[in-house]
Amino acid sequence: MTGFGFLTRHIPNLLTYSRAALLPVVLWCAFKLSITHFAAVIFVILTYAAVSDFLDGHFARKLNVVSESGKILDPIADKCVILGVFCAFSLLKIMPLWIFAVISLREAGITVIRLMWARKGKVVAAEWSGKIKTFVQFVYAMTVSVLMYFESESPVATVLLYSALFLTLYSGAEFFWRNRKAFE
Repeated sequence: MTGFGFLTRHIPNLLTYSRAALLPVVLWCAFKLSITHFAAVIFVILTYAAVSDFLDGHFARKLNVVSESGKILDPIADKCVILGVFCAFSLLKIMPLWIFAVISLREAGITVIRLMWARKGKVVAAEWSGKIKTFVQFVYAMTVSVLMYFESESPVATVLLYSALFLTLYSGAEFFWRNRKAFE
């Protein structure tokens, strides 16, 4: 396949890679920008991440180029973006470090199990609880970025944070239980 056909076939994975590449950008912004500018950039990055996440799946299905590697890389790219943002929030004392640690450990554990299954030739699709968890994490991050921009606070952010934490733990437990045979 050459030219446009080659590019078309790889659009979904290129979108996925572009999301993963945002991790260092997020961390650089946390250290180099004012809080207001950081908040604006994070809002744009999260918006891009959400739109590109939708589009990579849409194009993969529409162009009939769903790939096993895409099924593995897509959730990893999502984790890169959200963990980058949460790391920045933790460094800026917006998110408690222990919550960032719990979320990071869950995401690392899930990724290890997915890779273990992939080595055995099986691709593990995301559970609905994991998709809801990701959505709530993104809503929390978007809410915080807006509040940071306007130098405001809201109990809504706290509710979203602890909802995201609960869903992180629940979806992680569900995933580990359903995939416990990966360790055999």
